[in-house]
Amino acid sequence: MSLARTPFSLLAALAVALLALPLAACGRDENDLSNGKALFTERCGSCHILGRAGTQGRTGPDLDTAFRAALASGMDRETVEGIVHDQILYPRKSSAMPPQLVKDQNAQDVAAYVAFATARP
Repeated sequence: MSLARTPFSLLAALAVALLALPLAACGRDENDLSNGKALFTERCGSCHILGRAGTQGRTGPDLDTAFRAALASGMDRETVEGIVHDQILYPRKSSAMPPQLVKDQNAQDVAAYVAFATARP
């Protein structure tokens, strides 16, 4: 192999790697707040109030009120996300909310969005 081909091969490999990066996001580890908001509004908003999402549900808890005091006293939003995620998967037995209303990454996205949006103007 000549030395002239080596930089070209390197550039070609780099180009392939860069093109593959967006495809790697399909199995993403990061939460998608846009997806979380859309799903929350569609599936949860008829029951829950969340000001930032513009929902006015009356059946379930007002999520802004539910987390405001805890956040003010030092609870971090990552903890809120975990609580919301657990409630999505395993709601109280007497709850009107069905278990796993959203699943898998969608449940993570909704929980991340609620944690981001709750108690914020």
